[in-house]
Amino acid sequence: MKDQRSRLEIKMAAAKRLFMLYFLSKKLGLINVLEYPKSGGTWFCEMLSEVLGVPFPRNVAPKLQKSIMHNHYLFHPRFGRAIGILRDGRDIAVSAYYHFLHENDRNPKAMVAMHRKALPFSDYDDIRTNLPEFIHYLFEVYSQGVTHSSWSDHVRSCLGSTSVCVVKYEDLLAKPSKELIKACEFLNEKPDLAIIDEVINNHSFASKSKRKPGDENSASFLRKGIAGDWKNHFSIESCQVFNKFGGKELIMAGYESDDSWIKNWVE
Repeated sequence: MKDQRSRLEIKMAAAKRLFMLYFLSKKLGLINVLEYPKSGGTWFCEMLSEVLGVPFPRNVAPKLQKSIMHNHYLFHPRFGRAIGILRDGRDIAVSAYYHFLHENDRNPKAMVAMHRKALPFSDYDDIRTNLPEFIHYLFEVYSQGVTHSSWSDHVRSCLGSTSVCVVKYEDLLAKPSKELIKACEFLNEKPDLAIIDEVINNHSFASKSKRKPGDENSASFLRKGIAGDWKNHFSIESCQVFNKFGGKELIMAGYESDDSWIKNWVE
């Protein structure tokens, strides 16, 4: 009974969130943050919430007030202005592999079981062998969910509207202060510059995980905290499969200038 009530509460919260996004965004002044899963959206929203002093109702039913609304939807004009978080899709594939197929401190066991049922690999620790099929799964199966889309769709959605301010995960890692200020200015918000450095420090990978960036813990939602990890896990087949589905968007988003990254790949 408790599990049923919990599932019902989650569905009701999701329905309320969806209604607010499409029908109350402008009226309430909602700050909509669009993200493809595993792009650093939660991290960004937590920092932006503290910088602006605006509530960030994460995984709970939001109140009818100005809030930061983190979601995985494609941009819609009803949202008004929005922040679009982009991350190299190849890094997302690696991060999602560990998140979808391995239990950690934030994802439910039922979710892992669901993805493992769809992807019955003999050894889930063998990411190099399994990654090509997993990439195909992300683009062809996972993207078909009611509230899901593909990484390519997300890139095109964010880059296709002047109402979306694009913030890259890689830039957040390198210059978080600059990206937060850019987002605030886009939203016509005036952040207290004196607290930005403190907020960034409190939400750094090292502060949150108690590990240095790059020190991996697959049992943690904050697994590694770096950019470019795909190079440690991709095979030539993974490169080819990803390029088939997202090669154009890699170039569009500025992660590659052409497809020579495949031709020059050395395992």
